[in-house]
Amino acid sequence: MSKKLLVRVLCVAFFVLGTAVLIRSTVRATLPEQETPPPWLDPENFAFHLPTQSTSQSTPTQPEAATATRIPWSKVAFQSFRDGNWEIYIGNDDGSGQIRLTNNSASDVHPRLNRGSTRIAFSSNRDGNYEIYSMNTDGSGLTRLTVNATDDVNPVWSPDGTKIVFQAYRDGQAEIYFMNADGSAQTRLTADGDYDGTPTWSPDGTKIAFVSRRTGGYRIYTMNANGSGLIQISSQPYSFNPTWSPDGTKIAFDADDDGDGWQDLWVMNKDGSGQQKLYDPYGQTDIWARSWSPDSRYIAFTQISFIQYNGNWYWTSAYLTALDTTQTLTTFNLSINELDWNPDWQTQDIVPPDSNINPLSAHTKIGELMVSWYGYDNLSGIEHY
Repeated sequence: MSKKLLVRVLCVAFFVLGTAVLIRSTVRATLPEQETPPPWLDPENFAFHLPTQSTSQSTPTQPEAATATRIPWSKVAFQSFRDGNWEIYIGNDDGSGQIRLTNNSASDVHPRLNRGSTRIAFSSNRDGNYEIYSMNTDGSGLTRLTVNATDDVNPVWSPDGTKIVFQAYRDGQAEIYFMNADGSAQTRLTADGDYDGTPTWSPDGTKIAFVSRRTGGYRIYTMNANGSGLIQISSQPYSFNPTWSPDGTKIAFDADDDGDGWQDLWVMNKDGSGQQKLYDPYGQTDIWARSWSPDSRYIAFTQISFIQYNGNWYWTSAYLTALDTTQTLTTFNLSINELDWNPDWQTQDIVPPDSNINPLSAHTKIGELMVSWYGYDNLSGIEHY
């Protein structure tokens, strides 16, 4: 079993949580002209968390606590294993105000906020296999949206909140579907014999980015919202987890370009140009891209540490982390709990702004108004906000 195959075993908790061992070999063996399917694509695989204190191995270095100034008009939804199974939480982006929204013995995973942060779509196996549900951001108003004998996972709201795109296994392999927000009019968008999954909308709702192995390697593609106009845009091996910046210019993702078996954080322009590695953490650590801050400055991701114990690999800790794209390698925590995954950062504004204002220009205008009001002749060196 290949190293990449086993590194991605952890992702299986996105689908089915169990008590099986997470094993990772030391040698990568790829199929001819193909990248080995990560086992998290198979809902029958499991992931196992091994607390570091139960081994004699050294503990990986953890990120520092959050220090960034929070954006008061945004929220972060995420899944956490802090209760002994996967549950959905919501909180502020500085880690404060965290509230548990689900409470059952099943696995509740893949949370996604709609624009305005009024509803959360997520996957759960509470009724057997994984289905898609939605609820209010206080945990009320739970609604089951899909009913199938196979797994439906990775839901994402359209920007206007009227539709949800998701990944379904009802056709024998992962394909991309979308439906109305109430679960009606479920429509298949992709039809390929290999994996198509982890979809995400463009901010204007006209495009969907997703991952496919249709050419032998896992790459990121875009298509029109109706499934037409398919284009491959990433070229890095094991490209996963695309997420569109709110300003529509960039797509963040994770990939393993250096072949070391660990995922690194990447970003590219929306057309695939300008592919750039932003963050390659030290040691036995994966980075899984997830979302952006509403101002398109920070990329939020899950940073997962692994440890080797008795010849096997286990995940030990996972942090919700954000990288400042304006400052090289500047990161901070969205939560200081070490068992949190999948940060979905979303604005509380119901509709996007209808104009762009240059901050410096706005600052100058405010200063001019204050001069007029107070009758100052010289405001040199005085800040006005």
